[in-house]
Amino acid sequence: MDFTVRELADSVAGILEGHSDRRITRAAGLDEAGADAVTFVAHPRFLKQLDGSPAGAVLLAPDAPKPSEFRGAVIRVASPH
Repeated sequence: MDFTVRELADSVAGILEGHSDRRITRAAGLDEAGADAVTFVAHPRFLKQLDGSPAGAVLLAPDAPKPSEFRGAVIRVASPH
């Protein structure tokens, strides 16, 4: 896997918020995601774990709030998982 965040968003028909040129080379769980990884949050109770996460991108539901301390890109999709 080697995509820009924009390419990844396009491939999942998502709406991109944030840096579109960041490179994503892997998928990872929220606890293991680094700057090169995409992760997801499917349940609101896990949103707080995004604060300070180094993940490069996260898949979130359209109505999920973006945690204020998350610096990666957000890709809004109907079904994040």
